[in-house]
Amino acid sequence: MDSCKNLGVATLRGQALRVVVGLTLASLALAGCGAAAVKSSSSIPAGPITLGAIYTLSGPFAAFGEVNLKTDQALIARMNAAGGIAGHKINLTYQNDQGNPADAVAAANQLVADHVAGIIYDGTSATVEQATAVFMKAKIPVVDFDPSDFWNNVKQWPYDFTVYSSFYPQAQTILKFAKYKGVSKIGFLGDTTPFAVALGGDLVSVAKSKHFPYVTQNYSLTTTDVTPQLVTLKNDGVQAIVLDGETGFGYVYNGLQSLNWHPYIFTTFAAYFVDYSSLGSLGRDAYSTCQTNVRSGQSLPPTLNTLVPYVTQKTGIQFIGSDSVLLNENDILEIFKYAIEKAHSLNGTALRNTIEHISGIGFTVKSYKYYFSPTHRTGWPASESYMCYLTPLGPYQSPITAPGS
Repeated sequence: MDSCKNLGVATLRGQALRVVVGLTLASLALAGCGAAAVKSSSSIPAGPITLGAIYTLSGPFAAFGEVNLKTDQALIARMNAAGGIAGHKINLTYQNDQGNPADAVAAANQLVADHVAGIIYDGTSATVEQATAVFMKAKIPVVDFDPSDFWNNVKQWPYDFTVYSSFYPQAQTILKFAKYKGVSKIGFLGDTTPFAVALGGDLVSVAKSKHFPYVTQNYSLTTTDVTPQLVTLKNDGVQAIVLDGETGFGYVYNGLQSLNWHPYIFTTFAAYFVDYSSLGSLGRDAYSTCQTNVRSGQSLPPTLNTLVPYVTQKTGIQFIGSDSVLLNENDILEIFKYAIEKAHSLNGTALRNTIEHISGIGFTVKSYKYYFSPTHRTGWPASESYMCYLTPLGPYQSPITAPGS
């Protein structure tokens, strides 16, 4: 027993990427001396299991990439320290797409050449479609947390899965919450990114289906002044603005303050990362879509209550909304662990077939369950989409679910 334990410990090494609690030493012992027994009963090659990622580490989306990279590295180190996947250490290899589609394609091709078993992050909205197309052709599974609705086109994206609430349910949640707040006319303000175009289209679709009066405005990625768009919205009589982009929020906040206009602000989780410090007094009426349902006065679920401070200590980064981000990133790693161990394989098609049959299973937090199928690739239930305060925040700067959500 002691020799098996020592052998298991010798294979561990802290490194990088989003994973989650894996095989325990006890389960290694029961498996018959850990990795050696697993390898003998499966087709997983000897050595580490390599997962890949594409991060935007330069350009306007670099803040997202840096946080995700360091978070994934800490989570992978944690999973490796618990036994890795099927007794194999996890190795993370990653590329920087620089926020450029051409670089994203080159990065994806390099990861294919590196023979990664799966992709845990494939870039931001500016590059994700181009990169993911490469992985689909190579039959490499991708599990990410991109909310775009088009991932549910299984014919086009057969190996792609997402753990985040898709845009359409988020649009429904926003407009339902707006009604709860007494809003009778709403403005949609986007930054022209693919993210904004996709969510904006769903917002318009839901508004039309609900006969909800709306006005739309857009601003460019290079603008430093959104005042003209805000004046138009104000003059059109909107009582709330939906920020449905990923950039330039500070210019919106500055414009609202210069106009001394304080409408409701409804937005997405990006608002916790983009110009959050510029909110000022606007924060009292500002809300974001969210997944983790933590009410005022409640603690985080126990697993997250342990995971958040662990990652904060390992990375030196404390960021708002870390509970939700860590849930997503940890679950991605757990899903790959589940699929590889259940399929006893690193074959892309075998992993895809296993993931698409995950139904009613929770990972990091057992009560947060995923529902995939051969025809549905968004695992997060539409019913689990909420609205949270942008401020104040809860334990470990986690968003607090707003009443009426």
